[in-house]
Amino acid sequence: FAKAVIGHVPGGLGQVCVIANVIFSGMSGSAIADAAGLGQVLHKAMVDNGFKPKFSAALVAAAATIGPVIPPSIPFVLYGALTGVSVGKLFMAGFIPGALMAVAIMIAIAFQAKRYNLPKEKRADFQEVVASTKAAFLPLLTPVIIIGGILTGVFTPTEAAVVASLYALFLGFFYRDLKWKELPEIFWASIKQTVSLLFIISAAGFFGWLTIHQKIPDQIILSLTGMSLSPAGVMAMIIVILLILGCFLEGNAIFIITIPIFMPIAQQFGIDLLNLGVVMTLLIMVG
Repeated sequence: FAKAVIGHVPGGLGQVCVIANVIFSGMSGSAIADAAGLGQVLHKAMVDNGFKPKFSAALVAAAATIGPVIPPSIPFVLYGALTGVSVGKLFMAGFIPGALMAVAIMIAIAFQAKRYNLPKEKRADFQEVVASTKAAFLPLLTPVIIIGGILTGVFTPTEAAVVASLYALFLGFFYRDLKWKELPEIFWASIKQTVSLLFIISAAGFFGWLTIHQKIPDQIILSLTGMSLSPAGVMAMIIVILLILGCFLEGNAIFIITIPIFMPIAQQFGIDLLNLGVVMTLLIMVG
């Protein structure tokens, strides 16, 4: 579907990679899932069409960072659980930054296309676009169902996960990608991932209590106040710290370590926690 719609633009399959990730981000909510699942298909397609393997890999990795910024998003759910910020509001706040990221990457690809003479696809005619839209219609409804249900109040973000899982199960059998005998293995993998995430959240609760008990945020706030920093200056420091941590630590670990410290600092300096959540998620994905 993405290839039929935008494959003829300079950069060809590179642009398709970005659009496909934007669409897929409305289903997965995970950068790793986008890179591992969709990325394998896109990388092979780009290399087969004349893209350099290194360029293709870098593009897949960059485009995958859009996933958790555009709702639904696993990091937003985790941030909401740790801070008490509305997950629904976080989802809504992610739309514009996610769209801006996609546009920025596509512009960069267009410039690279001229410089490296990247191949582009033949423009699809109207009938081909209609045919691809029909074929992709049911999967394309996934983000509509998830986000639409949350924003209209039909179900909560937690319940949306259940609805999405059931709909994905239906699509798997409808398109004959799933077999009944594969379900036990799928359920077991889901259980293991869920247990690990719940353990992380419980550990984060203890870590947060420990930092407050030792008055670590108070000491940092006192130091920052003494430096006469503005809210913009504090946010700049947070950005630098998160980008550096992203070079060494996994995303969930960064949330656990930094949220108990950054949250009181943000409140002290009048930084909106909704804004902080989007910024932190974006920076952690980049890291």
